[in-house]
Amino acid sequence: MGRIELLNQFKSKPLDAGQRASAYFSTGPMRDFASIAGPAHAINMPVLGNDTSTLFRDEFTGPDGASPNPAYWQEVDNDNGDAKLANNEFNYNSTDPARLTARFDSIFKMSGEFMVEIDWNIYNLTTPTAGVTHGSVGETIAAWIGTSNSIGGSKRTWCYRGRNKNGSDLFFCKTNATSGGSPIYPGAINISKFRMSRTLSPNRFHLWYWAGGIWQWDGNPAGVSRATSDSGNVNINLYWNKGDNGELNCSFDNFKVIQGTLVWP
Repeated sequence: MGRIELLNQFKSKPLDAGQRASAYFSTGPMRDFASIAGPAHAINMPVLGNDTSTLFRDEFTGPDGASPNPAYWQEVDNDNGDAKLANNEFNYNSTDPARLTARFDSIFKMSGEFMVEIDWNIYNLTTPTAGVTHGSVGETIAAWIGTSNSIGGSKRTWCYRGRNKNGSDLFFCKTNATSGGSPIYPGAINISKFRMSRTLSPNRFHLWYWAGGIWQWDGNPAGVSRATSDSGNVNINLYWNKGDNGELNCSFDNFKVIQGTLVWP
C-alpha cells in the first residue's frame, strides 16, 4: 500500500465543501464492463494513494484502532467496536461467542452506471453453530459489499463470502429484485476482491470476484447478473456478520471507484 502526504492529509480531517464539490464527477456512459481498462480519466480531485487508474480510492490508512475516514464512511453498526483500522486495512476481528455485526456505509452515493472494487483478506474464519440466513442454513458473513438507498437503510444488492454452520464455504449474491434465484456458490477463497457494477435500461447489477487470475463468478468471466429495481443514487455498504460461537478476522482494503459518478452530501 502506498502512502503519500496528500493521502494522510485527507485521512486526518474531513473534506470541506469545496473539496467535496470537486469530487462530484462523471465519466459518461459505460457498458462493456468486462473489458474496461486504460488510463485514469481527467478529474478535478486529488488522487488518493498511488494508484492513478481509479477515480476514487480509499486505502484505509490510519492509526491502529481508529475508525475509517469519517469523510467517506459512517458507522451503522459496530458491536463491541470490533471493526477498526489495523495494519492499514479496515479489519473486523472477534472471538466473542455472541452473534455480532458491523456495518459502515459510504457518505457518498453512486449515481447512474458505475463500477466499484474492494480487496478482502480472511485471516481466520471458523464454523459457527448458527448465524444469519441470507444465503444458507445459518452462517458467518466474512466479507460483504452491497448497496442501500440511504445510510443505514435496507440493504438492496450484495455479494459476500461466508461459511455456514455445516462448515461449507460459500459465495452468495442477491438484489432486491433477484432474477434466476439466489443460488449458493461453493468457494473457499480467503484472499480475493469483489467487483460490483450497475447498468441501466434495463436495470441490472453485475458481480464478480477475483480468482485464478481473472474476474469471474463461479468460473464465469462474465460474472453474475441480477435484475434490480434500483436506478437512483445508492450508498455502498461494507458489512460483517459473525455467527454464534464462531471466530472471524477479515479485512477490507483498497476500495476503488473504477467508473461512475460520486455524489457527496
